[in-house]
Amino acid sequence: MKRIRAAVTTRLQLESEYFEIRDALSHDAIQFLKNQNIEPILLPSDLELAINLSLGADLLVITGGNSFSLNSPPKAKSKESYFKAM
Repeated sequence: MKRIRAAVTTRLQLESEYFEIRDALSHDAIQFLKNQNIEPILLPSDLELAINLSLGADLLVITGGNSFSLNSPPKAKSKESYFKAM
């Protein structure tokens, strides 16, 4: 079965210990996508690079980059809206 390639947005995260801003996405989100036979293409905050990386994608997933868990009711609700389009 062919894997779906999904361009996945990330969130900006300030790393105070190193005094830098990073692009971030929860490991839970990546694992969820892989379990759905979806290959994530993580998009950085650089718009030009993000557009170029997403050109070959089958799907665009717009996230806040935050984690979610099936065991946590508030986050489970986020997961439902996060992947409703899939």
